Amino acid sequence: MAERVSILIPGYKPRHLRECLDSALEQTWPNTEIILSDDGKTDEVRRICADYEPRVQYVRNPNPEISGYNNARHLCHLARGKYLKFQLDDDLLHPECIRLMVAAMERTGAHLAFPPRRLIDEYGNPLPPPAPFEAAPLFPFAKSLLNAD
Repeated sequence: MAERVSILIPGYKPRHLRECLDSALEQTWPNTEIILSDDGKTDEVRRICADYEPRVQYVRNPNPEISGYNNARHLCHLARGKYLKFQLDDDLLHPECIRLMVAAMERTGAHLAFPPRRLIDEYGNPLPPPAPFEAAPLFPFAKSLLNAD
């Protein structure tokens, strides 16, 4: 059986959430769980997620006032997959995203994989690639996930 992949969505903005959830559900990988932890100020995210039950597990972040990192950490505690894929509530995943990432990690023995990104506007039209930038270190974010309360 294929290893389980947890698609973790720290949600708080409802604007593109349906498209986000649809793209997570359209993954070709046969064994995924989708968990959304809501730390928004309204019930709109919860109402949208209700349309996707039971295929999307909705939970309310118990401490939404702390920070976005807290929401991501909360999702990590709930995940049951061997692999974790974070998806923001305004991101769309290509249907083959999970399959290709798992294949690359299993082929190379890597512990971390990032898919290529293509930015789109609010109508789904591709945007030109952003100018190159110097990436900030990920260690503070990674440490915040690992140092769970």
